[in-house]
Amino acid sequence: MGISERKAGLAAAFSTSLAKNMSSPTAAEAVLKAYHITLHTEDDTAYQGILEFANDIAYHAPALSVAKSWPGKAYYYHFDEPNPWDGAFKGYSTHLLDAAFLFQGYNKKLSAEGREVAIALGKDFVKFANGEVPWKAFDKDNGGLKRFGPSQESVERFVEDFGGEERRDQLFRLKEEGVVDLDEVSRAWDLFLAGQ
Repeated sequence: MGISERKAGLAAAFSTSLAKNMSSPTAAEAVLKAYHITLHTEDDTAYQGILEFANDIAYHAPALSVAKSWPGKAYYYHFDEPNPWDGAFKGYSTHLLDAAFLFQGYNKKLSAEGREVAIALGKDFVKFANGEVPWKAFDKDNGGLKRFGPSQESVERFVEDFGGEERRDQLFRLKEEGVVDLDEVSRAWDLFLAGQ
């Protein structure tokens, strides 16, 4: 992501970048408020909020948008199993962690519960790759997704709506209220990553 090295002064840099790169000061302020970031937010707190924002704008929003606009059947999922390994992201479900679980290469290093999540994910992907129905298809109006983990709650389950409280929805609420345009927010994120 490239922001770990820019942690000092991160809140101010992110706030300034959004204000400069979004067409409306109100929209920039709304995004910052949604993620609890101000010019004076402590760097570690801002870092966490910005990572949540990054996940939402770079992964969650595009995946949901594709599922909603896919012309045929779409199968949508959330991978919510936390990273079990020591490091800065231990305890968080991170980008590409699902791939590590999917390919089963780390099963010997996972807890019994983590292995169950990996196996369930792998089985469903094999079904999909073989033209079988892996789980109930996404409903463009009502949602519906397969949730893998966190294993302390359940290995897998189908959620009938758009994920409910299991995912942050700040950006979607701001979009529905007409406060932000997600394409513009995404461009502003890209410009921030580019150092602008």
